[in-house]
Amino acid sequence: MDLGYDQRELLALHSERLKELHTHELDFDDLVQEIDQCREAKVAKQRKKAGFSTEELENFKSLFEMFDKDSSSHIDNNELIALLKFFNWQPRTKEGQQVLMEKLDIARARAREAGIEDVGEYGSCDVKFWTFVQLARMLKRETEQAEEQMNAEVVKELNLSDKECEQFRGIFQGAITREKEKAKEAGLQAMSERVPEYGLKGEAVRTLVRSLGVQLTTRVDDKLADKLADLEEEDRVLTFVGFLRLMVWMVETNFAGINDAAAKYA
Repeated sequence: MDLGYDQRELLALHSERLKELHTHELDFDDLVQEIDQCREAKVAKQRKKAGFSTEELENFKSLFEMFDKDSSSHIDNNELIALLKFFNWQPRTKEGQQVLMEKLDIARARAREAGIEDVGEYGSCDVKFWTFVQLARMLKRETEQAEEQMNAEVVKELNLSDKECEQFRGIFQGAITREKEKAKEAGLQAMSERVPEYGLKGEAVRTLVRSLGVQLTTRVDDKLADKLADLEEEDRVLTFVGFLRLMVWMVETNFAGINDAAAKYA
C-alpha cells in the first residue's frame, strides 16, 4: 500500500519509536497514527528549515556566525544589513529599512509557528538565527520574482531566445559554482574572500571570459574593465543581467575575436 511517505524518512525521524513498537502487535489504526505522527514531524522540520536545503542552512549558519563575534546567538541591525548584502537582499532606502523591520517580526512569528521558542523580542533590532532563516526565505522569494521580471525584460530588449538565455544562465551559474569550489579548497573564509551568491566579481569575471576563448592582453583587459564599470553593481559584482549585456556586447563587437574563437569550438 502506497501511503505517500518515504520509508527511509520515517525510520530516520522515529527509529527509536519504531524499535519500541516492534515489540508490540500493531493494528491498522496504530500504524496510521504512527505514520501521521511521522508526517507531522517531517512537516515541522521542513517549516523550521523554511524550504532550504541542509547545505544552504549550513552556509547561512557559517555566515551568521561570522557576524556573531561574541557568540551571543544574535546579530544586530547593522550586522544584518551587511549580511544581507552578501545575497543582494539589503534595503536601499529608508522606507526599505522600515519594511525590513516589519518583515523581521513576520519572520519571528513564522519561526515560532515552526516550533522555535527563542525568536527574539518583537520590534527588536537583534536577530536570532532561525528568525534570519525565515527572513531569508521571504527576501529570496521576493528577489527571485523581481529578477525573473527584470531578466524577461532584458532578454526581450537584447532580442535573445529562451534557449540562448538558458545557455548563458548555465555558463554563469557554472562559473559561480567553480569559484565557490575554488574558495572552499583554498580555505577562504573571510567575508571579503567569499564568492557572492548572486554574481561574479574581480578575477572571476576574467576567468570566465578567458574560458570563452578570449586572450586578455593589457589593451583588451583595459577595454573589458571599462565595460564592466558600466555593467557591475555598486559593489562591483556582475549579476546575471549584467552578464547577459556583456555577452551580447562581446558578440556584437566581436570583442577580442570572440566570434572567431567560438567558431573553432563549433
